Amino acid sequence: MQKKKENDFWRTPFNRLIKTALIASCLLPQQSTAGTMGPTSEITHPWSLTGSLGYTVYEDMYRADGQTALGRLAIGRDVYTGHVLTWGLEVGVQNGNTMRYFPSRAAIDALGGLPIQTTAKPTLDALATLKTNSLGTSPIFAQFKGGIAYRRWQFNDRDSINDKSQIAGEVQAGLGYALSERANLNVSYQGIFGGNPDFHFNADSATGRVSNIPVQNGVLLGLTVTV
Repeated sequence: MQKKKENDFWRTPFNRLIKTALIASCLLPQQSTAGTMGPTSEITHPWSLTGSLGYTVYEDMYRADGQTALGRLAIGRDVYTGHVLTWGLEVGVQNGNTMRYFPSRAAIDALGGLPIQTTAKPTLDALATLKTNSLGTSPIFAQFKGGIAYRRWQFNDRDSINDKSQIAGEVQAGLGYALSERANLNVSYQGIFGGNPDFHFNADSATGRVSNIPVQNGVLLGLTVTV
């Protein structure tokens, strides 16, 4: 049963979304004509690889189980650059977390008396990216990313509770520091939208159901290299 769930996670329409985003980024021009942002310059190294480490919190979890280290790997491509801003696309994957959920004492007692063991599976995301040029004469710049994340919440060894898959909004916002022409360090807040799990217990069938995957808030420290 466990193996089947893990395989099902990768057989989702979101994989097609990632492929579409990458294909679209390849087809979009690397150079644009003058517009409201001014003339553009050629993007000499449009592709980027970002590795990030950080810390995140899944809300509504038992005690401190929702607090965990976070790792994220992303591939991006700049598709438009002007005097002030650079736009692009990015797809990424980040680790999940095994944690306990405690909806209520009555529900826990009815389900065996122990907090429910759950696993948030690795998250896939597709984001639009926006980055400013260096602020003034300093090597510091601002960046913003926004898009969607595919998430799956699995209840381990609990066939009596439904697993939940969900596409949620995601934002990242922060600052970067240019180490060289092709490398920078960046720190960002990351928020992945969700909601209170809204657990419902059916006493007649001894089953439970959740309506949402918990909100996730975290901080990422990343290194980006362009190629």
